[in-house]
Amino acid sequence: MSAPDPEPAPKKLEPKPEPAKPPPPPAAGATAAVPVPKAVAVRPKVVSGPPGEKKPVLVLPTSSRRETLFTVVIVIVVVTLIGLAVYQMGTETSPNLLIGTVTEKYVDAPELGVSTKGVKTVDSGFHLKVRVGDRQYLIKTLPEEEWNRYKVGDTIKFLKPPEEQH
Repeated sequence: MSAPDPEPAPKKLEPKPEPAKPPPPPAAGATAAVPVPKAVAVRPKVVSGPPGEKKPVLVLPTSSRRETLFTVVIVIVVVTLIGLAVYQMGTETSPNLLIGTVTEKYVDAPELGVSTKGVKTVDSGFHLKVRVGDRQYLIKTLPEEEWNRYKVGDTIKFLKPPEEQH
């Protein structure tokens, strides 16, 4: 059999050090230079408890109401600017984008196309005559599926011809 474990000795309490006494005031009529405390960066202190505690507690230095208000105002301004930028991106139109009204639909007469497999009739194009602005008319050539979606009087958006883009 083993002997029982001896009980640990109680810890001795050490006396707390006494606070430092302030220097004596200067003599009457004497001018003494007052030391100016240096600005010291305050780092967060980690306070830990006895062993076996889950996580140490992080103690941060307190901030003034002015600093907190300043931070909140900056965050609100930054989020507002980002929101305005996103909103403006959605409403901006390209200078090369034209918006017009379909005034006429027509199909060119089929043409004969020659290939290695023989002669075939080929649709040469499905066209929309579009009024852009007051007096300008443009001819827009489209594939048949897209051409079928538009009726006379519909609004259409499309890019300027490549030679007119800038």
